[in-house]
Amino acid sequence: MSGIFTYAKNLGVLDGVNPVRDALVPRKAAAPAETHATTPQEIVAMLEALDRTADLEARQRIQAQAAIGLMYFAGLRPGEARGIHWEDYDGRSLRIVRSAWRTHTTTPKTEAAAKPVPVIQPLRELLAKFRAVEASPEYGPILRGELGRPLDLNRLAKRVVVPVLRKAGVPWHGWYALRRGIGTLTATLAKDANAAKGLLRHTSLATTLGHYVKDVPEVTERAMHQVERLFSTEDKASVQ
Repeated sequence: MSGIFTYAKNLGVLDGVNPVRDALVPRKAAAPAETHATTPQEIVAMLEALDRTADLEARQRIQAQAAIGLMYFAGLRPGEARGIHWEDYDGRSLRIVRSAWRTHTTTPKTEAAAKPVPVIQPLRELLAKFRAVEASPEYGPILRGELGRPLDLNRLAKRVVVPVLRKAGVPWHGWYALRRGIGTLTATLAKDANAAKGLLRHTSLATTLGHYVKDVPEVTERAMHQVERLFSTEDKASVQ
């Protein structure tokens, strides 16, 4: 809300103090629910469930896989995934030049958000498969609806993704869980949160750490085993 009023002041719509700037969250307010970061195992299960389903035509099935791939393997925001066009993809990277929200198309969220994103092999394969189904388009939205406009991802989830995954017993936590998942994975593998910050194109590392990189119990457990060995009697004796 504070951001909305700040934007209004910059547009000249509001001339005065931002009324939300000094607001406090009431003590009795419910704590925000814990968010989920999709794991690599869950991604594999999602893509395989869509591959196995016989309830969908090929285009719907592969389009759902491409949408999941864009938001997981490229770490895109939903609006960015809707705004990506085939001409923004050169086979190696995606240029983030627009974001589609409902019926509005805008520039990316921030200057940092407009940086290109590398496309790795799993995503290249998904996009190649989808492009073949779409009769090899050169222009226009990659994820498009029947009228050629950016695809409604909420409708895709409701009509295609959720029913298929529910039938397969695979959990679905929403589109942003995919972005959190790849952020967590890249930070874990690189052992550096800046890797996730770069992929997700955040302006601030605090945003990456605060909202996108989730705790991984296995990593914490391995670290504590290393601490245990460091302070074990045998290791201390060998050091002495």
